[in-house]
Amino acid sequence: MEFKSPAVTKHKLIRLQFYSCPPSDIIELNELEDYAVHRIRVLKCVEAVGQDCIRGTKDYDDKMVTELTKISGFGKIFTSSSSSLKNAQEDIHKDIVSHFILQVAYCRSEDLRRWFVQQEVDLFRFRFLNERNNSAFGSEVISRFLHENHLHFTLMSDSERTNLLNHLIAGTATAGIDHNTTAFYKVHFTEVPDLIRSRRVFVQGGYAFVPEPDLVSLVVSCFRTSLSRNLAHLGLTLCSRIACEENRVLPLLSSLSNRYLGEDYSTKAPVIGLVKADDIDGFSRQPGLFPPCMAQLHEALKIHHHLRHSGRMQYCLFLKGIGLPLEESLKFWRKSFSPKYDNDQFNKAYAYNIRHNYGKEGKRADYTPYSCIRIVSGSAPGAGDYHGCPFRHMDPELLRQRLLSGGRLSLDIVETIVQRAKERLYHLSCREYLRGMLKLSVDDISGITIHHPNQYFEEARKIIQGNKNNPTVDKIHVKKVKLYNGDDDDRLLQAIDISDASFTSSNEITVSRRSFLSSPNNLIYDATKNRIAKLNVFIRNKRSNIE
Repeated sequence: MEFKSPAVTKHKLIRLQFYSCPPSDIIELNELEDYAVHRIRVLKCVEAVGQDCIRGTKDYDDKMVTELTKISGFGKIFTSSSSSLKNAQEDIHKDIVSHFILQVAYCRSEDLRRWFVQQEVDLFRFRFLNERNNSAFGSEVISRFLHENHLHFTLMSDSERTNLLNHLIAGTATAGIDHNTTAFYKVHFTEVPDLIRSRRVFVQGGYAFVPEPDLVSLVVSCFRTSLSRNLAHLGLTLCSRIACEENRVLPLLSSLSNRYLGEDYSTKAPVIGLVKADDIDGFSRQPGLFPPCMAQLHEALKIHHHLRHSGRMQYCLFLKGIGLPLEESLKFWRKSFSPKYDNDQFNKAYAYNIRHNYGKEGKRADYTPYSCIRIVSGSAPGAGDYHGCPFRHMDPELLRQRLLSGGRLSLDIVETIVQRAKERLYHLSCREYLRGMLKLSVDDISGITIHHPNQYFEEARKIIQGNKNNPTVDKIHVKKVKLYNGDDDDRLLQAIDISDASFTSSNEITVSRRSFLSSPNNLIYDATKNRIAKLNVFIRNKRSNIE
């Protein structure tokens, strides 16, 4: 395939790219795929960091550098500034080629375009700020970058500055700038919605007056507009342009947008060992253990004793991924389809497909469980279908009703889930669902990014198991209580059988907080007539509850 290498220039190379001109030199197909896969890893990294940190903060920048450098051979391309000349020409070439091949791969639907644009915009913003703040030639590089990409912004005139100085000071009070020396740019308010949203600029007559330190918002807005326009145009012309490559390039492009780069749940050992057919119902009844897409399929299967092909594929491969072997899978589906289908009908119509999913029939391909991106970008469910992603394919009002009907999610959590779904942030909806179902705090899930139903299952399983091993409710704290203290209780205690292993010595006894608090206050030191009876009750309770 033809891609053009960037021209060698006599001046310092600018690593920051606006991707205005597509490359056109020849590159090997396997190298092309390698570039594309690495770029996807970079964008997934950008997405994950953006979920946990506020963009533009030091924490965000530090985490971006840390996570990007973990992507061997590719991540450093996006953390190096133009002051670093090492491998600059090669890095720029990889950057341009990988970006444009993903443009082709992600231009085919609105959802794919939206995701790609958001991640590329966040990556561009990070690189722009990194270039400006960390490069030894930051101002020079940024000026050249703007000039070479024809980004010319109107400077505010001296007369306007004089007339509006008080308004500028009030409108940009949070910017922390010297209003007498800082340059201001006059742009239409629609170009800086983020600055207006955060009240960082003064607006008058439809124009926003942007201080130079916030120039990044203007450039990012232009980048977003340019990239969105290119993707829309490419989507209209894609079929005719790559028709001649339908046997080689088209399959690669089609697979890239659905490429899942996380765990391979078809080969990974399940976290819970061998799963039996009879275990599935129990799993589905455990709140929060199944992701909502699979819980919906299981519920429909129990009600209708049948799922259509897309639903069977999605659910069967999920169960395969959590550790359900072939024979148990056949047993589960046979039982689930009865009494609507007898054994003969099931064997003729459905058993082959299940064995095929496990690589035992047909071309013997070992199918992998569907990732979230494949489910979200797949065919939408029609009447009588239950596959897909509820956050992507369900009407918001119906989604709200379904979530509230379970009685486990609070109204605030439900509204957050629905709002994230409306914003097409389906992975965040799923994470909020996990938080609400398992009663977690925001901090508990801050490091979790849901990209796969089987990953959701593993995360939920670990959390549930962790709560069982380390219960927070009724948690017992062990404390030492002295019984022998030289008073008249000592003879009484000597008369009681204290050979039980609960007693740690002749002077001390280990008493659980739960047992101690359930007994009368100051029991050990009470000298009433009921002392013997109460102390005997205390000892009996201790023997059953002590740690």
